[in-house]
Amino acid sequence: MCFSSTASFAAAAVLAAAGAVSLRKVQEPKQLIFASIPLLFSIQQLSEGFLWLALTNPVYAGMEKSSTLIFLVFAQILWPFHVPLAVFLLEKTGWRKRNAAASEAKTAKTACMSLMQNRTLKGL
Repeated sequence: MCFSSTASFAAAAVLAAAGAVSLRKVQEPKQLIFASIPLLFSIQQLSEGFLWLALTNPVYAGMEKSSTLIFLVFAQILWPFHVPLAVFLLEKTGWRKRNAAASEAKTAKTACMSLMQNRTLKGL
C-alpha cells in the first residue's frame, strides 16, 4: 500500500478474507489460480507491513532483508507469471487464448530478465 505498516497489515487482513471467499467459490480447477490472487496479494501486503516495521523501528531491522525479498519475489516474479497464466486458463475463445499465451510468454521472459539483472535481489 506504500502508506504505513498499519495500512499494509489492514489490507492484508481484508485481502486474506476476500481470498478465502474467492477460493470457496471455485467450481473448476482452472479457476483456482485466478481465485488465489487476493490471498497471494495479502501475503505480499503482509511482507510490506513487516518491511515498513523494519524500516521505521530498529527493533525489527532484522526482518528488512527477508521482507524485501518476499515483496520483490511477488512483484517481479510471481505476478508476471501468475496473472497471465490465470487469464490463459480461464479464456475459452481461441484467439484470446492465443493472445493470453503470447502475453504469458512475454511476461515470463521479462520476469526472468528482471530477476537476472536485479541488483536488489542479488544483494540479499
